[in-house]
Amino acid sequence: MKHLVQVIFFMWIFGLGSYPKLANAQKPQASYLPGDTISRDISDLQIPIQIPLQAMAKQMNQQLKGLIYEYEDDGKATGAQYTLKIYKLDAISVRDFEGGLLSDVPLKVRIKGNFPLQAMGVSVNASVDEELQLKVKLLSRIIIKKDWSVHTKTKLADYEWLKTPYIKVAFIKVPMTTLLDKVIEAQSPAISEQVDAEITRHLHIKPILESIWKEFQTPWPLASWGEDKTWLQFAPQALYISPLKIQKDTLSATMHIRAFCEAALAKGVKSGKISPLPELNRQDSIGDAVSLNIRGQVSRQLAREKAREIFVGQTYSFRKDKYKAELQDLHIYGSAGKTVIEMDLTGSVKGKMYLIGIPKYNPGKQRLEITDFSYVLDGETKISKFVRWLFAKKIKKELRGAAEDILNQQIQDLREDISKSLNAYELNEYSTLYGSTQDFYFEDIKLQDSKIFARIRYRGRLSLLLKDYGFEED
Repeated sequence: MKHLVQVIFFMWIFGLGSYPKLANAQKPQASYLPGDTISRDISDLQIPIQIPLQAMAKQMNQQLKGLIYEYEDDGKATGAQYTLKIYKLDAISVRDFEGGLLSDVPLKVRIKGNFPLQAMGVSVNASVDEELQLKVKLLSRIIIKKDWSVHTKTKLADYEWLKTPYIKVAFIKVPMTTLLDKVIEAQSPAISEQVDAEITRHLHIKPILESIWKEFQTPWPLASWGEDKTWLQFAPQALYISPLKIQKDTLSATMHIRAFCEAALAKGVKSGKISPLPELNRQDSIGDAVSLNIRGQVSRQLAREKAREIFVGQTYSFRKDKYKAELQDLHIYGSAGKTVIEMDLTGSVKGKMYLIGIPKYNPGKQRLEITDFSYVLDGETKISKFVRWLFAKKIKKELRGAAEDILNQQIQDLREDISKSLNAYELNEYSTLYGSTQDFYFEDIKLQDSKIFARIRYRGRLSLLLKDYGFEED
């Protein structure tokens, strides 16, 4: 698989299809315009984050076990002296409800003590020692604060006794519903606060986001070409997040990252300075599109090596193989803002041929074009000037034909490699990135003394799935 440098190289030769006059100029002199490079344009990544509610329920069930609430009343205020212990009885289930998180929580209630009751108009002091079961519905609103800590605001939405409790008072079975309803309703604010405290104590998404943020800034290997790889690297400048939404059994928000984006073909690249996760900044409206403005680069020496792998040894012939020339070597350099491909030839034409022009990519036509094209053929020949002109025309035609098929395939392969890398990409053990590519093209090329730069545009969509929410054990 040939990648960034091959595309850059072919962007020049693809357009060699016009018929200019033979130039008599000397070898183009290497020169580079000051500041003639590709600027860094900001990229916008708007990435929906999705957390399945079932994943939250799984983590809640793993961490919230046994005794979850305990209360003791000394009877001074109510006349009822008792102890109340509440345990989780069975698995918690969660779903979306009116924009919040509705949890169905089966509970075991252990109550022991003395309660003043009225039975047949007589005041009695009833002794209670019961283990009861009920199912409560808790409605929670989830809040993420600026320091990325997660908080919930929970209230008791409803509850149901799984078996109607009774108490015997002087041979009379008295329903305990009224008595226990008062206890549950009186304790519901404290129970809700305890649930919120347990969730906040166990739920930590900041470490997960910090890991994702660090991974995002680490160079991504997109594709390989021999021992070299195409690396993609981001330098984030700002981070925003939309308000949380709970719908279709999914907790979701959209993250908006503004970043500079670089790509390079090399054996390896060094990570830049890793910036820490910034404070949460809310942005009310965020889309779901990714727009990458990538500054690609490759060393001129590596570009030459990769181009040599493709073209050196190629033989060009014409007039029924009467005349032949073999490409023995080539160089790539800049001259007054233009690209020059210097080719060493041997055979019927022995010497150098210089192809000169400015490469431009036409995204509408999905092809590369050359503006200000010219060439110089300088060397010893055993053929007439007219035949020499035919030879130059032949080389242009064959180079274009060879490059066109390879170029289109390379752009398509590079696009597919990027799509594969951004789809089901494991950022860490908690999260997976999914993506789709809508548009991908090379827009511009600039040469400097040691590097070749390209501006690459990518348009698509990404989404981030958190497989395991951030509950931590004590």
